[in-house]
Amino acid sequence: MVLIKIAVSILMLVVAIYLITRGFAGETVAPLLLSLIGILMIIEMVLDFMYH
Repeated sequence: MVLIKIAVSILMLVVAIYLITRGFAGETVAPLLLSLIGILMIIEMVLDFMYH
């Protein structure tokens, strides 16, 4: 279960980074939101490790 969370958060981060680097030519709002979601997921994952 933890490995799935790690994989999903890494995937989100890769997608967010890709969209940010591509998005500077066009719109930047959606990639920023995606990266925020990815960061929040990583924070949640770290907290899970600390408290469980």
